This record gives sequence, C-alpha cells and structure tokens, in this order.
Amino acid sequence: MLLLPVNTVQTQMQTRGLGALTTLAGNFSGGGLAGIRALYRAILPTIGMLGARQGLKFGTGSQIKQRLPWHWPEMLKDAIAGASSACLSTTLLFPLDTVKTRYQMNMSTPNIVEMYRGFQPAVLYSAFGMGLWVVSRNGLERTLTTERTGLEGHSKHLITGGLAGVLVQVPTFPFDTLKKRLQA
Repeated sequence: MLLLPVNTVQTQMQTRGLGALTTLAGNFSGGGLAGIRALYRAILPTIGMLGARQGLKFGTGSQIKQRLPWHWPEMLKDAIAGASSACLSTTLLFPLDTVKTRYQMNMSTPNIVEMYRGFQPAVLYSAFGMGLWVVSRNGLERTLTTERTGLEGHSKHLITGGLAGVLVQVPTFPFDTLKKRLQA
C-alpha cells in the first residue's frame, strides 16, 4: 500500500497527459493533508482488488499449467497459464479497477454502464503482460543459476521477478494508459 501514491500519480499522469511535478502540485494545491488524502483516496478498492487479483492470477495460473499437456514446451505452458489466469482475474475484478481509477482521478463512483469501459485494453495488458512476465521470470530463473551468478533463494527471486517486471512494462504500458483513459 505504500506504492498507492505512486500509482495514483501514474494514473493521473496517464489520463491527463501531465508531468509528475505538475500532477503532484495539483494534488497538494489545497495543502499537505489534502494532498495526502488525494493520493490515498482509492485505498479501499485497491486493497480489495490487489489482494484478490494476485491470489487469482497465481492460484489459477498454477492450476491451469498443471492441466496442460505434459509434452508441451515449458515456455508455452508458462505463457498460456499466465495469460489465462490474467484474463480470468481481469474479467472478475475489472469493476474494482474502474472504481480505483475513478477515485484516483477524484471522480464519482462509476455507474453500471461505465464499469467495463476500457476492458479490452485491460485484458490485452493483463494477459500479454502476465504471460510475458511468467515466461521471462521462469526463463531468468533457469538461466541465472546459482553457479553462474552466486544468487540463490529470495535474492534470486527478487532479481528475476524485478527484471521480468521491467521487461514487461515496456511493451504493455500503452495498453494500461489506454485502459485508464477509457475508465476515466
């Protein structure tokens, strides 16, 4: 939850097309407490969405992967399981994501018709991103062996997960921007 203010600023920058300093200045124009409130306005839908999304993505992803044909290449199984679980979690949790985005923009709660605006780019962002992340992360885990790098355990997972996350953001970020603009 400490990163929620960063995500709020990111959402505001993506939807308004403003820079970081201008966006922060707008949030704090009414004073320090008002700025902090603005940055944390979406805390409740964010908590609900993130907890459920991560559980759904990783829980269903591993179940999907176990049901795929054993003779398929590992990378293909990783990509299909990651993308499928991301599609499922996005479909189920998208209304909460829309509420979060609207609150971050200081907008009203969306009505029922507005709940799935931006869904198509969200599914592309989520499915492509998760499929690519799982393939990248697992590939890095297999390639960056302890013998070659000296990395093991939590350190190795932290580095490979972080590197995979960076790799995924470059090609998927435009989908996220489009999603947020449609939601707002």
